[in-house]
Amino acid sequence: MRPSWFSQASVPSRKRGAVSANQRTMSEDAGRDAVRAFLGQAIDDAGLFPPAKLSMRDALAAHERALSGPHAWMLGRFVVSASGLGELTEALGGRSTPLRVSVVFDGALLEDYAGVAREIHSGSGRVAIEAVELKLTDLPGSDPAAKAAMLGQMERVGAFTTPLSTYVEIGIEDDAHLELNLQTFRESPAGGSRRYVKVRCGGLDASATPSTGQLAQFIARARDLGVPFKATAGLHHPVRHHNVQAGFPMHGFLNVIGAAILARTHAFDRAKLEAILADENATDFRLSVRAFEWRGAIVKAEEIAGARATTIHSFGSCSFDEPLADLLALGIVQT
Repeated sequence: MRPSWFSQASVPSRKRGAVSANQRTMSEDAGRDAVRAFLGQAIDDAGLFPPAKLSMRDALAAHERALSGPHAWMLGRFVVSASGLGELTEALGGRSTPLRVSVVFDGALLEDYAGVAREIHSGSGRVAIEAVELKLTDLPGSDPAAKAAMLGQMERVGAFTTPLSTYVEIGIEDDAHLELNLQTFRESPAGGSRRYVKVRCGGLDASATPSTGQLAQFIARARDLGVPFKATAGLHHPVRHHNVQAGFPMHGFLNVIGAAILARTHAFDRAKLEAILADENATDFRLSVRAFEWRGAIVKAEEIAGARATTIHSFGSCSFDEPLADLLALGIVQT
């Protein structure tokens, strides 16, 4: 299971098996440079969603600026709702290079999925849909087996074209719900699993933000089951902090990505993962070309790249500029 920068399906117009020069370069860079391995294509652009909630025109303009900038290597997919897919296609006009897209379902109905699959198959050349995202609670059925069966049916609908990565958002409010929800991922789809987890790390109020303990247990169990995940919401800044304006603590993406990587490479248990997630001291996090380090636990570039592939693929942010500004201020990336 590999994130997008390793995927041979990243450019739908190519035959599977053909790897572009850009993909080879990014893979090689990730193996040599710990910063690029840690942050490469890590930020999915969710500017259309709250709290930014930009118009399609403004969101696309911001995305294009990021794509043309020196830090484009950190940028992942453009995230759009299923209901906004038509507007996006129209707004792109005569674009010659396909825009890498992840589609979030407003409702996870099979016909919606079939519509997205048809958009891929149409080969418009403007949109390269690589992933879909949906909520487990939107799937019909009251038990994991029924929901898994529905997911399997959806995946078969899209199997006639470029395989899609499917990210399913689950609740992690307590250990019992977590274990029940993770049962959906115990059976791999036929032909190899491209079914991954999506976890919400924040929101517009404190109730939407999981505790460090809840998030630590999720990361540990996802690691144990070998299921990679993407994170969403609340990860605008690198290090965990108390947001004065919001009035509650917010998780940091260095904490979350670092915890996922250390869970894989150093077999961190729940207690250790909770410690890294709760750490608000930026000086405890060291990320350079050579390695990532947290309180003496060191991970080198190749190990980071491998851990990214098997643990955390990306995180959604409604701003690319905000996390970039903090990374520049910390000296982790350069101008």
